[in-house]
Amino acid sequence: MLHLYQNTAYMEEVAELWKRVSAIPDLIGKTFLISGATGMIGSLTTDVLLWGNRYAGADSRVVALVRSPEKSRERFDGFTEKDGLLLIEADLMKPLDMQ
Repeated sequence: MLHLYQNTAYMEEVAELWKRVSAIPDLIGKTFLISGATGMIGSLTTDVLLWGNRYAGADSRVVALVRSPEKSRERFDGFTEKDGLLLIEADLMKPLDMQ
């Protein structure tokens, strides 16, 4: 699997995107629900928010809906609930059980 967190160009882009997000103060300290968190758009969004938590003290919570817990643990390797990440296994074609 591609380890994007070791890719300098990708991480520079994530940091640049964070600068744009952090310019919107209403987004800091909020909870975000991201479906398809291991997909292209969902994973980039998740990475930006987690970067903000880890390196800029954004204090946000990222609730990531994923179909494959194994794939998501590998994709977001190194991030935990301490970083504001909560992984929930779900298929949006089925009723969502949040218990």
